[in-house]
Amino acid sequence: MKILWLVLIGLMAVSCIPEAPSPAVNNDGQNQDHDVGQDVDDDAGEEQLPDGWSWVDIAGTSCGNGAQTGLGLSEGTDSTRLMIYFNGGGACWDATSCHIFNSASHIDSGYGERRFTSDLNTMRNSGVIDREEGPFGQATFVFLPYCTGDFHSGDAVGQYNDLDPNQRVHHKGAVNVDAYLDYLTQEYPDVDEVLVLGISAGGYGAMMNHHRIKAAFPDAQVHVLADGSPMIQPRDGRWNMWKNAWNMRIPEGCEACEESYPEYAAHVVEASPESRFGLLTWHEDQTVGLFFSYQWGLEEATLQLLADVYPDEPGGQSSAFHTAGTDHVMLQYFETLRDDNGQSLRDFVQSWVDGAQ
Repeated sequence: MKILWLVLIGLMAVSCIPEAPSPAVNNDGQNQDHDVGQDVDDDAGEEQLPDGWSWVDIAGTSCGNGAQTGLGLSEGTDSTRLMIYFNGGGACWDATSCHIFNSASHIDSGYGERRFTSDLNTMRNSGVIDREEGPFGQATFVFLPYCTGDFHSGDAVGQYNDLDPNQRVHHKGAVNVDAYLDYLTQEYPDVDEVLVLGISAGGYGAMMNHHRIKAAFPDAQVHVLADGSPMIQPRDGRWNMWKNAWNMRIPEGCEACEESYPEYAAHVVEASPESRFGLLTWHEDQTVGLFFSYQWGLEEATLQLLADVYPDEPGGQSSAFHTAGTDHVMLQYFETLRDDNGQSLRDFVQSWVDGAQ
């Protein structure tokens, strides 16, 4: 089991953490002592940003170490459309997950232009953001980094290290999203469609921030496609651990969200009948199963979520591209993957973009 742990952390930065008590959390959001770090990007190379892309530092944001972050940007010729991409990279909520297994990406190193350049060049290889052949065409592309370990949903500062009480983790994902949206609404006031794409932890963030994006762009249609992010019910008390550690912001009017992650997904869809929602998932995603503490019953939970929230009804509001398998995330196979009915992943994504689900 320990070997599997290390493999998954190395490949996915997503973990299976033994159950632990809820941590002490400081919600004042103030940088204190040596929790304020710099964007060191130790493992990023010296690559250059591709033509047409830039990095913008955004005031009011912070990574897990307290350092400011920003966003990546590539302006298209269509000023009315945004494609907002939520990056993924694990999560953490206690001493074991944050400091022993290091299961959340960039909470210690920060996230700046060098790291973005490396991640962007990897992302471009999939073909998803190719302007000529990809599904998003001339929309303005916005890349939101992930360095808070909280599914882009938190507003807390956690202190998990008993040996060093000054070491803190800034779970400020929701605060960062607010700062990003403040910038984007000022820069792009004429937007009438926002296509939101998220992968792994970023897919959960895309769904959980739909209401914020909709509030920021009230006159725009806001659609979400999540890859490798089925909102099944976490086991072994994980849901309450995450909510408490991250001071998660639950949408107003969703009492069921307090106890149920699938109900959270259903609420997001039902609250926005004008929006389209898509999910890409394997039936037995091993990374999700470990992270959500599933030793058995993962396929049943995934299929139930698909039936309840993504029923694949012709012309319906929500649909899913899914197939048997234990892999994690699908967009890495954007050009080659097909489901059990022979539909290609590329065609599914294009149909979601075009509203032809």
